[in-house]
Amino acid sequence: MKKSILYGLTALLIAISHSAYGQTRITGSVGDEKGEPLPGASITVKGSSVGTITDAQGAYSIIVPEGTNTLVFSFLGYLTLEKNIAGNIVNARLVENINSLNEIVVTALGISREKKSLGYSTQEIAGSELSRTPAVSVAGSLSGKIAGLQITSANTLGGSNNVILRGFKSLTQSNQALFVVDGIPLDNSNFSVNGLDLGNAIADLNSDDIESVNVLKGAAASALYGSRAVNGVIVVNTKKGAKNAGLKIALHQTLKTGWIDRSTLPVYQTEYGQGRDNFVTSDNGFYHQPVFNSNGNNVLIVKTNYDEAWGPAYDANPAVYTWESFTPNSPNYGKATPWAAAEHNDPLAYFETPFSVITSISLNGGSEQSGYKMGYVFDDTDGITPNSFIRKHILNFGWSQELAGNVRLGASLNYSNTAARNRSTYDYRAGNTNVRNIRQWLPSNIDYRAQKAAYENGYNASWNMRNGSYNIKSDQVAPAAYSNNPYWNDFNNYNNDGRNRYFGNIYISTIN
Repeated sequence: MKKSILYGLTALLIAISHSAYGQTRITGSVGDEKGEPLPGASITVKGSSVGTITDAQGAYSIIVPEGTNTLVFSFLGYLTLEKNIAGNIVNARLVENINSLNEIVVTALGISREKKSLGYSTQEIAGSELSRTPAVSVAGSLSGKIAGLQITSANTLGGSNNVILRGFKSLTQSNQALFVVDGIPLDNSNFSVNGLDLGNAIADLNSDDIESVNVLKGAAASALYGSRAVNGVIVVNTKKGAKNAGLKIALHQTLKTGWIDRSTLPVYQTEYGQGRDNFVTSDNGFYHQPVFNSNGNNVLIVKTNYDEAWGPAYDANPAVYTWESFTPNSPNYGKATPWAAAEHNDPLAYFETPFSVITSISLNGGSEQSGYKMGYVFDDTDGITPNSFIRKHILNFGWSQELAGNVRLGASLNYSNTAARNRSTYDYRAGNTNVRNIRQWLPSNIDYRAQKAAYENGYNASWNMRNGSYNIKSDQVAPAAYSNNPYWNDFNNYNNDGRNRYFGNIYISTIN
Protein backbone atom coordinates (compact mmCIF):
# COMPACT_ATOMS: atom_id res chain seq x y z
CA MET A 1 0.00 0.00 0.00
CA LYS A 2 1.15 3.56 -0.72
CA LYS A 3 1.12 4.75 2.86
CA SER A 4 1.43 2.15 5.51
CA ILE A 5 -0.28 2.16 8.86
CA LEU A 6 2.24 1.71 11.62
CA TYR A 7 1.55 -0.75 14.31
CA GLY A 8 3.89 -2.49 16.74
CA LEU A 9 3.87 -6.14 17.75
CA THR A 10 5.28 -6.87 21.23
CA ALA A 11 5.25 -9.74 23.73
CA LEU A 12 2.02 -9.72 25.72
CA LEU A 13 3.68 -9.64 29.12
CA ILE A 14 5.92 -6.78 28.07
CA ALA A 15 2.94 -4.83 26.80
CA ILE A 16 1.26 -5.26 30.17
CA SER A 17 4.29 -4.25 32.20
CA HIS A 18 4.99 -1.09 30.22
CA SER A 19 2.13 0.99 31.48
CA ALA A 20 1.60 4.40 29.97
CA TYR A 21 1.34 5.81 33.48
CA GLY A 22 4.20 6.73 35.77
CA GLN A 23 6.87 6.78 33.08
CA THR A 24 9.96 9.01 33.21
CA ARG A 25 12.14 10.34 30.39
CA ILE A 26 15.88 9.98 31.05
CA THR A 27 18.45 11.73 28.85
CA GLY A 28 22.22 11.80 28.80
CA SER A 29 25.36 10.96 26.85
CA VAL A 30 27.74 8.00 26.53
CA GLY A 31 31.45 8.36 25.86
CA ASP A 32 34.81 6.68 26.36
CA GLU A 33 37.39 7.38 29.06
CA LYS A 34 38.58 10.48 27.19
CA GLY A 35 35.07 11.86 26.86
CA GLU A 36 34.80 11.09 23.14
CA PRO A 37 31.17 10.23 22.18
CA LEU A 38 30.26 6.62 21.41
CA PRO A 39 27.55 6.53 18.70
CA GLY A 40 25.47 3.36 18.63
CA ALA A 41 26.05 2.49 22.30
CA SER A 42 23.19 0.50 23.88
CA ILE A 43 21.22 1.67 26.90
CA THR A 44 18.73 -0.73 28.49
CA VAL A 45 16.61 -0.80 31.61
CA LYS A 46 18.06 -3.51 33.86
CA GLY A 47 15.86 -6.58 34.00
CA SER A 48 13.72 -5.62 30.98
CA SER A 49 13.86 -5.30 27.21
CA VAL A 50 13.29 -1.53 27.19
CA GLY A 51 16.23 0.12 25.49
CA THR A 52 17.64 2.57 22.98
CA ILE A 53 20.95 3.53 21.33
CA THR A 54 22.96 6.73 21.20
CA ASP A 55 22.98 9.04 18.20
CA ALA A 56 25.99 10.31 16.26
CA GLN A 57 26.90 12.66 19.13
CA GLY A 58 26.64 9.96 21.77
CA ALA A 59 23.39 11.38 23.17
CA TYR A 60 20.34 9.34 24.08
CA SER A 61 16.81 9.64 25.39
CA ILE A 62 14.80 6.81 26.94
CA ILE A 63 11.41 6.52 28.64
CA VAL A 64 11.63 4.16 31.62
CA PRO A 65 8.78 2.50 33.54
CA GLU A 66 7.88 3.54 37.06
CA GLY A 67 10.15 2.03 39.66
CA THR A 68 13.20 1.75 37.39
CA ASN A 69 16.44 2.13 39.40
CA THR A 70 19.27 1.06 37.09
CA LEU A 71 20.38 1.62 33.48
CA VAL A 72 22.84 -0.70 31.71
CA PHE A 73 25.31 0.85 29.23
CA SER A 74 27.21 -1.32 26.73
CA PHE A 75 29.28 -0.89 23.59
CA LEU A 76 31.35 -3.32 21.54
CA GLY A 77 34.91 -3.52 22.90
CA TYR A 78 34.02 -1.81 26.20
CA LEU A 79 33.09 -3.10 29.63
CA THR A 80 29.40 -3.03 30.48
CA LEU A 81 28.47 -0.36 33.01
CA GLU A 82 25.47 -0.18 35.35
CA LYS A 83 24.44 3.18 36.77
CA ASN A 84 21.72 4.06 39.26
CA ILE A 85 19.18 6.64 38.15
CA ALA A 86 19.55 9.85 40.12
CA GLY A 87 17.54 12.58 38.45
CA ASN A 88 16.53 12.88 34.81
CA ILE A 89 20.08 13.10 33.41
CA VAL A 90 22.40 10.07 33.51
CA ASN A 91 25.78 10.24 31.72
CA ALA A 92 28.16 7.30 31.32
CA ARG A 93 31.84 6.82 30.51
CA LEU A 94 32.81 3.33 29.36
CA VAL A 95 36.18 1.63 29.87
CA GLU A 96 37.80 -0.35 27.06
CA ASN A 97 37.73 -4.13 27.50
CA ILE A 98 41.27 -5.31 26.77
CA ASN A 99 40.13 -8.96 26.82
CA SER A 100 37.91 -8.32 23.80
CA LEU A 101 41.02 -8.22 21.60
CA ASN A 102 41.28 -12.01 21.91
CA GLU A 103 37.76 -12.70 20.65
CA ILE A 104 37.27 -15.35 17.97
CA VAL A 105 34.84 -14.40 15.20
CA VAL A 106 33.54 -16.25 12.15
CA THR A 107 34.31 -14.45 8.90
CA ALA A 108 33.77 -15.37 5.26
CA LEU A 109 33.01 -19.01 4.37
CA GLY A 110 32.81 -19.98 8.06
CA ILE A 111 36.50 -19.37 8.73
CA SER A 112 37.31 -18.57 12.38
CA ARG A 113 39.85 -15.84 13.12
CA GLU A 114 41.03 -13.88 16.13
CA LYS A 115 39.36 -10.50 16.03
CA LYS A 116 42.62 -8.65 16.69
CA SER A 117 44.17 -10.21 13.56
CA LEU A 118 41.55 -8.79 11.21
CA GLY A 119 42.35 -5.78 9.08
CA TYR A 120 38.76 -4.64 8.82
CA SER A 121 35.78 -3.76 10.98
CA THR A 122 33.55 -6.56 12.31
CA GLN A 123 30.93 -6.91 15.02
CA GLU A 124 29.46 -10.09 16.51
CA ILE A 125 26.02 -10.65 18.03
CA ALA A 126 25.24 -13.85 19.96
CA GLY A 127 22.10 -15.74 18.99
CA SER A 128 20.80 -15.42 22.54
CA GLU A 129 20.71 -11.63 22.08
CA LEU A 130 18.44 -11.98 19.05
CA SER A 131 15.89 -14.21 20.77
CA ARG A 132 15.78 -12.28 24.06
CA THR A 133 13.09 -9.94 22.71
CA PRO A 134 11.04 -11.69 19.98
CA ALA A 135 10.76 -9.74 16.73
CA VAL A 136 8.78 -10.26 13.54
CA SER A 137 11.91 -11.30 11.62
CA VAL A 138 15.65 -11.88 12.03
CA ALA A 139 16.33 -8.48 10.46
CA GLY A 140 14.05 -6.84 13.02
CA SER A 141 15.94 -8.59 15.83
CA LEU A 142 19.17 -6.88 14.70
CA SER A 143 17.69 -3.42 15.09
CA GLY A 144 19.58 -1.34 17.67
CA LYS A 145 22.28 -3.98 18.21
CA ILE A 146 24.81 -3.13 15.49
CA ALA A 147 26.62 0.17 15.08
CA GLY A 148 25.91 1.80 11.73
CA LEU A 149 23.02 -0.55 10.88
CA GLN A 150 19.78 1.07 9.72
CA ILE A 151 16.66 -1.10 9.45
CA THR A 152 13.46 0.27 7.93
CA SER A 153 10.35 -1.91 8.18
CA ALA A 154 7.39 -1.76 5.82
CA ASN A 155 4.98 -2.47 8.71
CA THR A 156 2.62 -4.36 6.43
CA LEU A 157 1.60 -7.96 7.10
CA GLY A 158 4.82 -9.91 6.47
CA GLY A 159 6.39 -6.86 4.81
CA SER A 160 10.01 -6.19 3.90
CA ASN A 161 12.89 -4.93 6.02
CA ASN A 162 15.52 -2.74 4.36
CA VAL A 163 18.90 -3.52 5.94
CA ILE A 164 21.45 -0.75 5.27
CA LEU A 165 25.00 -0.72 6.64
CA ARG A 166 26.82 2.60 6.97
CA GLY A 167 24.39 4.57 4.86
CA PHE A 168 23.33 4.61 1.22
CA LYS A 169 26.01 4.06 -1.41
CA SER A 170 23.99 4.12 -4.65
CA LEU A 171 21.13 6.17 -6.05
CA THR A 172 20.15 3.59 -8.68
CA GLN A 173 21.14 0.17 -7.29
CA SER A 174 20.18 -1.79 -4.19
CA ASN A 175 21.75 -0.69 -0.91
CA GLN A 176 20.79 -3.85 0.96
CA ALA A 177 23.48 -5.69 2.91
CA LEU A 178 24.24 -9.22 1.72
CA PHE A 179 23.16 -12.03 4.08
CA VAL A 180 25.28 -15.18 4.13
CA VAL A 181 23.77 -18.12 6.02
CA ASP A 182 26.17 -20.99 6.72
CA GLY A 183 28.24 -19.90 3.75
CA ILE A 184 25.26 -19.53 1.39
CA PRO A 185 24.60 -16.00 0.06
CA LEU A 186 20.93 -15.00 0.23
CA ASP A 187 19.49 -12.16 -1.83
CA ASN A 188 17.58 -9.98 0.64
CA SER A 189 15.97 -7.74 -1.97
CA ASN A 190 12.36 -6.69 -1.49
CA PHE A 191 10.00 -9.06 -3.29
CA SER A 192 6.71 -7.63 -4.56
CA VAL A 193 4.08 -8.87 -7.03
CA ASN A 194 1.04 -6.93 -8.25
CA GLY A 195 1.30 -4.34 -5.52
CA LEU A 196 1.86 -6.87 -2.70
CA ASP A 197 4.92 -6.66 -0.45
CA LEU A 198 5.89 -10.30 0.07
CA GLY A 199 8.86 -9.68 2.35
CA ASN A 200 12.55 -10.62 2.21
CA ALA A 201 14.33 -13.95 2.06
CA ILE A 202 15.86 -13.48 5.50
CA ALA A 203 12.36 -13.58 7.01
CA ASP A 204 12.32 -17.33 6.27
CA LEU A 205 15.04 -17.96 8.86
CA ASN A 206 14.27 -19.02 12.43
CA SER A 207 15.92 -16.63 14.90
CA ASP A 208 15.97 -19.38 17.58
CA ASP A 209 18.22 -21.41 15.25
CA ILE A 210 20.98 -18.76 15.08
CA GLU A 211 24.25 -19.36 16.90
CA SER A 212 25.83 -16.00 16.07
CA VAL A 213 25.73 -13.08 13.63
CA ASN A 214 28.90 -11.37 12.41
CA VAL A 215 28.76 -8.09 10.54
CA LEU A 216 31.60 -7.46 8.10
CA LYS A 217 31.75 -3.81 7.12
CA GLY A 218 35.11 -3.38 5.41
CA ALA A 219 35.83 -3.90 1.72
CA ALA A 220 38.45 -6.54 2.57
CA ALA A 221 35.90 -8.50 4.60
CA SER A 222 33.50 -8.79 1.67
CA ALA A 223 36.10 -9.47 -1.03
CA LEU A 224 35.27 -13.18 -1.23
CA TYR A 225 31.66 -12.43 -2.15
CA GLY A 226 32.38 -10.03 -4.99
CA SER A 227 30.26 -7.07 -6.05
CA ARG A 228 27.19 -8.39 -4.23
CA ALA A 229 28.91 -7.51 -0.95
CA VAL A 230 29.65 -3.88 -1.76
CA ASN A 231 27.05 -2.85 0.85
CA GLY A 232 28.52 -5.04 3.59
CA VAL A 233 27.96 -8.63 4.69
CA ILE A 234 25.90 -10.07 7.55
CA VAL A 235 27.20 -13.58 8.24
CA VAL A 236 24.66 -15.82 10.00
CA ASN A 237 25.88 -19.05 11.60
CA THR A 238 23.20 -21.53 12.61
CA LYS A 239 23.37 -23.98 15.49
CA LYS A 240 24.90 -27.39 14.75
CA GLY A 241 24.39 -29.10 18.11
CA ALA A 242 26.76 -29.64 21.01
CA LYS A 243 29.27 -32.43 21.48
CA ASN A 244 29.24 -34.61 24.59
CA ALA A 245 25.63 -33.68 25.33
CA GLY A 246 22.64 -35.88 25.88
CA LEU A 247 19.34 -35.33 24.15
CA LYS A 248 17.80 -31.98 25.10
CA ILE A 249 14.30 -30.89 24.13
CA ALA A 250 13.15 -27.28 24.42
CA LEU A 251 9.67 -25.88 23.82
CA HIS A 252 8.98 -22.15 23.55
CA GLN A 253 5.82 -20.21 22.90
CA THR A 254 5.55 -16.47 22.36
CA LEU A 255 2.36 -14.43 22.30
CA LYS A 256 2.41 -11.03 20.64
CA THR A 257 -0.25 -8.43 20.13
CA GLY A 258 -0.34 -4.88 18.82
CA TRP A 259 -2.34 -1.75 18.28
CA ILE A 260 -3.02 0.90 15.67
CA ASP A 261 -0.85 3.99 15.79
CA ARG A 262 -3.59 6.62 15.54
CA SER A 263 -1.06 9.31 14.68
CA THR A 264 -0.56 7.72 11.25
CA LEU A 265 -4.26 7.91 10.37
CA PRO A 266 -5.81 10.89 8.60
CA VAL A 267 -8.07 13.25 10.50
CA TYR A 268 -11.27 13.66 8.51
CA GLN A 269 -13.32 16.83 8.42
CA THR A 270 -16.88 16.35 9.68
CA GLU A 271 -18.52 19.41 8.15
CA TYR A 272 -19.19 18.17 4.60
CA GLY A 273 -20.35 14.80 3.34
CA GLN A 274 -20.11 12.58 0.28
CA GLY A 275 -20.53 13.98 -3.22
CA ARG A 276 -19.83 17.24 -5.01
CA ASP A 277 -21.89 20.38 -4.57
CA ASN A 278 -25.60 19.69 -3.92
CA PHE A 279 -27.71 16.58 -3.52
CA VAL A 280 -29.17 14.71 -6.49
CA THR A 281 -32.91 15.13 -7.10
CA SER A 282 -34.95 12.28 -8.54
CA ASP A 283 -36.02 13.99 -11.77
CA ASN A 284 -32.57 14.54 -13.27
CA GLY A 285 -32.16 11.07 -14.72
CA PHE A 286 -29.76 9.62 -12.15
CA TYR A 287 -32.31 7.33 -10.51
CA HIS A 288 -35.30 5.31 -11.66
CA GLN A 289 -38.75 6.69 -10.81
CA PRO A 290 -40.51 6.57 -8.46
CA VAL A 291 -38.18 6.71 -5.47
CA PHE A 292 -40.00 4.73 -2.80
CA ASN A 293 -42.91 6.80 -1.39
CA SER A 294 -41.99 10.12 -2.91
CA ASN A 295 -45.32 10.28 -4.79
CA GLY A 296 -43.51 11.70 -7.76
CA ASN A 297 -42.00 14.53 -5.76
CA ASN A 298 -38.35 15.41 -5.83
CA VAL A 299 -36.30 14.02 -2.94
CA LEU A 300 -32.74 14.56 -1.73
CA ILE A 301 -30.34 11.73 -2.61
CA VAL A 302 -26.65 11.56 -1.76
CA LYS A 303 -24.36 11.42 -4.79
CA THR A 304 -23.13 7.94 -3.96
CA ASN A 305 -21.21 7.59 -7.23
CA TYR A 306 -18.64 10.10 -5.95
CA ASP A 307 -15.99 9.08 -3.45
CA GLU A 308 -14.98 12.60 -2.44
CA ALA A 309 -16.37 14.43 0.58
CA TRP A 310 -17.07 17.70 -1.24
CA GLY A 311 -20.82 17.46 -0.92
CA PRO A 312 -23.44 19.39 1.07
CA ALA A 313 -22.70 20.56 4.60
CA TYR A 314 -24.07 18.28 7.31
CA ASP A 315 -27.47 19.35 8.57
CA ALA A 316 -29.74 17.09 10.64
CA ASN A 317 -32.92 18.82 9.41
CA PRO A 318 -33.17 17.57 5.80
CA ALA A 319 -33.90 13.85 5.45
CA VAL A 320 -31.84 12.33 2.62
CA TYR A 321 -31.51 8.97 0.88
CA THR A 322 -28.06 7.34 1.32
CA TRP A 323 -26.58 4.05 0.10
CA GLU A 324 -28.41 2.31 2.97
CA SER A 325 -31.76 3.49 1.59
CA PHE A 326 -31.20 1.31 -1.49
CA THR A 327 -29.79 -1.77 0.29
CA PRO A 328 -32.36 -4.55 0.98
CA ASN A 329 -32.47 -5.82 4.58
CA SER A 330 -30.83 -2.63 5.81
CA PRO A 331 -32.71 -1.07 8.75
CA ASN A 332 -32.86 2.14 6.68
CA TYR A 333 -34.01 0.50 3.44
CA GLY A 334 -36.52 2.76 1.74
CA LYS A 335 -36.06 5.48 4.34
CA ALA A 336 -34.62 8.96 4.36
CA THR A 337 -32.34 9.69 7.32
CA PRO A 338 -30.80 12.84 8.85
CA TRP A 339 -27.74 14.15 7.00
CA ALA A 340 -24.90 13.82 9.54
CA ALA A 341 -21.45 12.31 10.02
CA ALA A 342 -21.56 8.61 10.86
CA GLU A 343 -21.17 7.43 14.43
CA HIS A 344 -18.71 4.65 13.54
CA ASN A 345 -16.64 6.30 10.83
CA ASP A 346 -13.32 6.16 12.70
CA PRO A 347 -11.03 3.65 10.92
CA LEU A 348 -10.47 1.99 14.28
CA ALA A 349 -14.00 0.64 13.86
CA TYR A 350 -12.72 -1.29 10.82
CA PHE A 351 -9.28 -2.46 11.94
CA GLU A 352 -8.87 -5.50 14.15
CA THR A 353 -6.38 -6.26 16.91
CA PRO A 354 -3.40 -8.16 15.48
CA PHE A 355 -2.33 -11.25 17.34
CA SER A 356 0.50 -13.71 16.87
CA VAL A 357 1.35 -17.08 18.40
CA ILE A 358 4.83 -18.45 17.72
CA THR A 359 5.51 -22.01 18.84
CA SER A 360 8.97 -23.58 18.52
CA ILE A 361 10.44 -26.91 19.51
CA SER A 362 14.09 -27.95 19.26
CA LEU A 363 16.07 -31.13 19.83
CA ASN A 364 19.83 -31.16 20.17
CA GLY A 365 22.56 -33.37 21.49
CA GLY A 366 25.75 -35.13 20.53
CA SER A 367 28.47 -37.60 21.30
CA GLU A 368 32.20 -37.14 21.75
CA GLN A 369 32.79 -36.62 18.03
CA SER A 370 29.45 -35.35 16.74
CA GLY A 371 26.60 -32.96 17.37
CA TYR A 372 23.13 -32.50 15.91
CA LYS A 373 20.26 -30.04 16.11
CA MET A 374 16.70 -30.14 14.76
CA GLY A 375 14.07 -27.43 15.11
CA TYR A 376 10.52 -26.59 14.07
CA VAL A 377 8.67 -23.27 14.29
CA PHE A 378 5.04 -22.45 13.57
CA ASP A 379 4.20 -18.74 13.28
CA ASP A 380 0.45 -18.04 13.30
CA THR A 381 -0.14 -14.29 12.81
CA ASP A 382 -3.45 -12.49 12.28
CA GLY A 383 -3.25 -9.04 10.68
CA ILE A 384 -5.03 -5.76 11.35
CA THR A 385 -7.59 -6.16 8.56
CA PRO A 386 -10.40 -8.74 8.67
CA ASN A 387 -9.58 -12.18 7.25
CA SER A 388 -5.86 -11.43 6.94
CA PHE A 389 -3.16 -13.76 8.23
CA ILE A 390 0.21 -15.39 7.66
CA ARG A 391 0.89 -19.03 8.51
CA LYS A 392 4.57 -19.96 8.45
CA HIS A 393 6.29 -23.32 9.06
CA ILE A 394 10.09 -23.46 9.42
CA LEU A 395 12.13 -26.66 9.68
CA ASN A 396 15.90 -26.76 10.19
CA PHE A 397 18.56 -29.39 10.70
CA GLY A 398 22.25 -29.15 11.55
CA TRP A 399 24.86 -31.90 12.02
CA SER A 400 28.62 -32.22 12.30
CA GLN A 401 30.98 -35.18 12.70
CA GLU A 402 34.69 -35.17 13.50
CA LEU A 403 36.69 -37.57 11.37
CA ALA A 404 40.26 -38.81 11.52
CA GLY A 405 43.02 -36.37 10.66
CA ASN A 406 41.40 -33.29 12.23
CA VAL A 407 38.69 -33.22 9.56
CA ARG A 408 35.09 -32.25 10.22
CA LEU A 409 32.15 -33.26 8.02
CA GLY A 410 28.92 -31.32 8.42
CA ALA A 411 25.59 -30.42 6.86
CA SER A 412 22.74 -27.98 7.34
CA LEU A 413 19.27 -27.80 5.82
CA ASN A 414 16.54 -25.17 6.12
CA TYR A 415 12.99 -25.38 4.76
CA SER A 416 10.20 -22.85 5.12
CA ASN A 417 6.61 -22.76 3.94
CA THR A 418 4.67 -19.49 4.03
CA ALA A 419 1.00 -18.98 3.21
CA ALA A 420 -0.62 -15.54 3.42
CA ARG A 421 -4.11 -14.19 2.84
CA ASN A 422 -5.48 -10.72 2.28
CA ARG A 423 -2.30 -8.66 2.28
CA SER A 424 -3.07 -4.99 1.69
CA THR A 425 -1.88 -3.55 -1.61
CA TYR A 426 0.04 -0.31 -1.83
CA ASP A 427 -1.17 0.70 -5.31
CA TYR A 428 -4.26 0.46 -7.52
CA ARG A 429 -3.73 -3.02 -8.85
CA ALA A 430 -5.94 -6.03 -8.08
CA GLY A 431 -6.34 -7.04 -4.46
CA ASN A 432 -7.54 -5.65 -1.20
CA THR A 433 -7.37 -1.86 -1.41
CA ASN A 434 -9.38 -1.16 1.74
CA VAL A 435 -6.55 0.43 3.72
CA ARG A 436 -5.70 2.80 0.88
CA ASN A 437 -9.37 3.74 0.47
CA ILE A 438 -9.69 4.44 4.19
CA ARG A 439 -6.73 6.77 4.10
CA GLN A 440 -7.64 8.49 0.85
CA TRP A 441 -11.29 8.41 -0.16
CA LEU A 442 -13.83 7.34 2.45
CA PRO A 443 -16.25 10.23 3.34
CA SER A 444 -17.16 10.76 6.98
CA ASN A 445 -20.86 9.88 6.51
CA ILE A 446 -19.99 6.21 5.89
CA ASP A 447 -20.57 3.90 8.86
CA TYR A 448 -18.26 0.85 8.97
CA ARG A 449 -20.66 -1.19 11.07
CA ALA A 450 -23.48 -0.56 8.61
CA GLN A 451 -21.20 -1.72 5.77
CA LYS A 452 -20.34 -4.87 7.74
CA ALA A 453 -24.02 -5.60 8.46
CA ALA A 454 -24.88 -5.18 4.78
CA TYR A 455 -22.20 -7.69 3.78
CA GLU A 456 -23.33 -10.17 6.45
CA ASN A 457 -26.81 -9.95 4.93
CA GLY A 458 -25.34 -11.24 1.68
CA TYR A 459 -24.79 -8.05 -0.32
CA ASN A 460 -21.80 -6.32 -1.84
CA ALA A 461 -23.52 -3.09 -0.86
CA SER A 462 -20.98 -0.41 -1.58
CA TRP A 463 -21.12 3.04 -0.03
CA ASN A 464 -19.85 4.09 -3.47
CA MET A 465 -22.91 2.88 -5.44
CA ARG A 466 -23.19 3.65 -9.13
CA ASN A 467 -26.11 5.98 -9.82
CA GLY A 468 -29.00 4.97 -12.07
CA SER A 469 -28.01 1.33 -12.51
CA TYR A 470 -30.42 -0.55 -10.26
CA ASN A 471 -34.08 -1.26 -9.67
CA ILE A 472 -35.34 -0.29 -6.23
CA LYS A 473 -38.13 -2.86 -6.39
CA SER A 474 -35.74 -5.84 -6.71
CA ASP A 475 -33.55 -7.51 -4.11
CA GLN A 476 -30.38 -6.39 -5.87
CA VAL A 477 -28.07 -3.52 -5.08
CA ALA A 478 -26.29 -1.21 -7.46
CA PRO A 479 -22.74 -2.12 -8.50
CA ALA A 480 -19.88 -0.06 -7.09
CA ALA A 481 -18.69 2.98 -8.99
CA TYR A 482 -15.12 2.65 -7.67
CA SER A 483 -14.97 0.90 -4.29
CA ASN A 484 -16.60 -2.34 -3.18
CA ASN A 485 -17.97 -2.93 0.27
CA PRO A 486 -14.73 -3.31 2.31
CA TYR A 487 -15.95 -6.50 3.98
CA TRP A 488 -16.85 -8.01 0.61
CA ASN A 489 -13.27 -7.29 -0.42
CA ASP A 490 -11.95 -8.94 2.72
CA PHE A 491 -13.95 -12.16 2.43
CA ASN A 492 -14.70 -12.50 -1.29
CA ASN A 493 -12.00 -10.60 -3.17
CA TYR A 494 -8.93 -11.34 -1.10
CA ASN A 495 -5.51 -12.31 -2.44
CA ASN A 496 -3.52 -15.43 -1.62
CA ASP A 497 0.19 -16.08 -1.88
CA GLY A 498 2.55 -18.82 -0.82
CA ARG A 499 6.25 -19.55 -0.86
CA ASN A 500 8.43 -22.62 -0.33
CA ARG A 501 12.13 -22.11 0.24
CA TYR A 502 14.94 -24.64 0.62
CA PHE A 503 18.59 -23.95 1.24
CA GLY A 504 21.47 -25.79 2.87
CA ASN A 505 24.92 -27.20 2.34
CA ILE A 506 27.33 -30.05 2.99
CA TYR A 507 30.87 -29.15 3.96
CA ILE A 508 34.28 -30.57 4.91
CA SER A 509 36.66 -28.47 6.96
CA THR A 510 39.74 -28.81 9.09
CA ILE A 511 39.54 -28.54 12.87
CA ASN A 512 41.58 -25.64 14.25
